[in-house]
Amino acid sequence: MQELLRKISYSVNTFLKQKLQFAERLRFLRDKRGLSSLELGKSVGLSHVSIGNFLDGQLPKSEHLASLAEFFGVSTDWLLGRDTEMSPPALRENAPEYLLDDALAELEALKEKVQSLDRALRRLKEERDRAALEATRRAADSERKTG
Repeated sequence: MQELLRKISYSVNTFLKQKLQFAERLRFLRDKRGLSSLELGKSVGLSHVSIGNFLDGQLPKSEHLASLAEFFGVSTDWLLGRDTEMSPPALRENAPEYLLDDALAELEALKEKVQSLDRALRRLKEERDRAALEATRRAADSERKTG
């Protein structure tokens, strides 16, 4: 009987610890971004009352937990206090250099696309200006001939 009570006590303590850690971590993230409960709620599709309940220790449904974790860029396990690493595991697996190289390559590709668009727009503007100048010359010639 005493063993059963010990297991129940452990389960209850674990659950309470999880609730408190979730509330602390959610408050930390909200405050770090300088958001009110209303702003946070709107950002993740919840009411400010729900956010307030979470900050008071109520645990969210799994879909709300996932929304909060995604919004803040942390893992659900970290939010619940099960993990000490704030970033999702996928980000921890890749070295920052790898992510940086990918980001730089994407930026370079975007830069080339922007330059290409810039050249195309400049050509179109030049063609438009030439066509307008030509139309003005024709109109002036036509006026001289009829005038």
